[in-house]
Amino acid sequence: MNALLGHLFKVLLAVALVLGTGASAGSDDGPLQTTNRFPLHMLVLTPRPTNAELPGRAVLETTFALEYSSTYFDDHNSRWDFLIDMEMMVGDISMAYGVNDKLALRLDIPLISMQDGFLDGFLQNYHDLLGVPNYGRENRPGDVYAYRVTKDDRVWLLGKNDTLRLGDVRVSTQIALGPLALGGHSLNSAVLVTLKLPTGDADSGAGSGRYDAGLFLPMQWCGARWSFYLMPGAIWVNDPQTVDAEVSARKSISLFTGAAYQYNHRWRWLAQVNYYSSPFEASGLNAMDGGALELSIGFQRTLSHSLYWEFAFCEDLSRAVPDFNIRSGLTWRFDNRPAPGKGDVQ
Repeated sequence: MNALLGHLFKVLLAVALVLGTGASAGSDDGPLQTTNRFPLHMLVLTPRPTNAELPGRAVLETTFALEYSSTYFDDHNSRWDFLIDMEMMVGDISMAYGVNDKLALRLDIPLISMQDGFLDGFLQNYHDLLGVPNYGRENRPGDVYAYRVTKDDRVWLLGKNDTLRLGDVRVSTQIALGPLALGGHSLNSAVLVTLKLPTGDADSGAGSGRYDAGLFLPMQWCGARWSFYLMPGAIWVNDPQTVDAEVSARKSISLFTGAAYQYNHRWRWLAQVNYYSSPFEASGLNAMDGGALELSIGFQRTLSHSLYWEFAFCEDLSRAVPDFNIRSGLTWRFDNRPAPGKGDVQ
């Protein structure tokens, strides 16, 4: 199954490169659709950057993306023991449908494959070259999978590798707010309500086994070439299901901000930062309790009127984030509105 995902990744890049030769009018496609792929935080609802502009009435936007990340996290004290050593591929399927100009429905489906990987040696050499810590990765055998968390010598979860499985699905409702004039351009905003469904296997680390809910306020200001994004939010997280341990969760607050530069009608360059506070009870470990802060940089390449390609590289600014995450995806827009007939007002 991992080989199949690898072939799909190559096909995705090939399609983007072939279609990229076509010219088209550019548009604001919103921020990079990156979210934190730290394995333990994928159990619960976390903020996902969202376009404040809705798709429009009867317009369906569908995104298929592949992401690849490497995570090494080894920390413990007298009560807690965290060991996460893996590379992970995620197939991200997202859809947004405009019920009307003011209301949209969204669906996010993650397909997760955790594996031993092959990058440990490269990452150690890279960190040595830059003179930055390797997080203790050199103390474990190279490219050997591990994913287990215990509390008070009781197991929270034991992850499984070399399998493709469904994670926790998200469903959202987005309601547009009235645009405001700011600096001669419009400030668009919306209310986003998200519910995370317990569709992933909690025992193996693919889900929490519980429902979570979030309330977010995506906003964006778009000028002639620059766009700026802001999305504060609050997330209500339920206590996760565990194998044997007793683990509690807590409400998380989040703040996403980003900027995009429209280089020409085809290319947009983006940089953004996503933060949220820890969704789990205090462990006494700063790396876990300090929340998650991630930097994403990348571009969006307009391929046609209804298709664009997105590429993003994500880097950890705190420990509760993968060492890196790479995302490549295509978004299609399907306009289901009937063509105006003779005599219709256009």
